[in-house]
Amino acid sequence: MFLVNKNQGDRPKEGFYLMSKDSIVAQVDALIASGGTVQSCLALIVGHFDAQTGTIHRLDDTDGRLKLIAHIGIPEVIMDKVTDIPVGKGIAGAAASERRPITICNIKTDTSGVVGAKAPLTGMEGAIAVPMIQEEHLHGTLGVGKRTEYTWSESETSQLEEVATLLCARV
Repeated sequence: MFLVNKNQGDRPKEGFYLMSKDSIVAQVDALIASGGTVQSCLALIVGHFDAQTGTIHRLDDTDGRLKLIAHIGIPEVIMDKVTDIPVGKGIAGAAASERRPITICNIKTDTSGVVGAKAPLTGMEGAIAVPMIQEEHLHGTLGVGKRTEYTWSESETSQLEEVATLLCARV
């Protein structure tokens, strides 16, 4: 259980209202239904997975690139690299182009070729990006990162995919 201020886009904080950690999908659905912002949804997701960073990118249909619309914990030193991403480049771009979750156990030691050169500057190790797809249309990507090496479980990945589908209505 943790406490969330639904009126702020920050990470969950004490002193507000209690939410169960049972179903992040139900929590995000309820937050969207109550008019929650994309930023507040991202804060809920990051908090649920005990992560330190999160991003939501919207696919810009005019130029086919991913545009950052919400973020938590992204260092200023790499902000220029994450605000506008070509589909196919980096973790978010790969998730968008392949239309499947991309997981990295340790960004600092990854040799897959997916991780961008500045990604280690985030200080994150375990990362996942999932495409936001609804009715076969790609709307963008949802990314979550942890400071420690981390392998995302099938259950966590599935939950993030479901949440990403819900977020399509907000982007």
